[in-house]
Amino acid sequence: MNRMKSAATSADRLSLPHRPGQVRAHRSSLLLRSAELQVASRILSAMPRLRLALLVAPLLAPLTVVAGAATHSLSSGFRGVAAGSIAAIVLLTVVMIVYGAPLAYGGTICVLWPAAVLLREVDALSWWALSLIGATGGGILFPLYLHLLAPRATWSFFPGAGFAAGAVTGWGFWFIATRQASAADEA
Repeated sequence: MNRMKSAATSADRLSLPHRPGQVRAHRSSLLLRSAELQVASRILSAMPRLRLALLVAPLLAPLTVVAGAATHSLSSGFRGVAAGSIAAIVLLTVVMIVYGAPLAYGGTICVLWPAAVLLREVDALSWWALSLIGATGGGILFPLYLHLLAPRATWSFFPGAGFAAGAVTGWGFWFIATRQASAADEA
């Protein structure tokens, strides 16, 4: 009797359905989720160093915007206090990473990763293809993200900042994900 009672309470805790038809549907949904996890696991292990690419490549986008903004500011004749201050450049870099990383990671996971998997399946994975896809995604998403952050603000980045950030992220993703592991990496 206690066994049946404990089995019922554990089923309630797991929120399993109580009708036989629902049990079959619940089991099939669990099997489907398991199959989805297996596919995701296969994709993650299919490309060497993919996890590292997913972690590192998106950080190249904010760094590209900082480098481009600094270059644009210096070339356009801006000679203010911040132009030569190392502390201001470090602060700008940290702020750009904090605000830019969510967009870069979202774009990498939602755009570059599926594109890389698709291009790999058709044997068309190359640095320029991912750079072009990243540039297009960055060019579209960057202005939308800036508008979402502050709808009434005026942002003054260098022309094509989103395209450049996306292209560098795409190239970095390709470079990290597809390069062969060296003997030092394996040790």
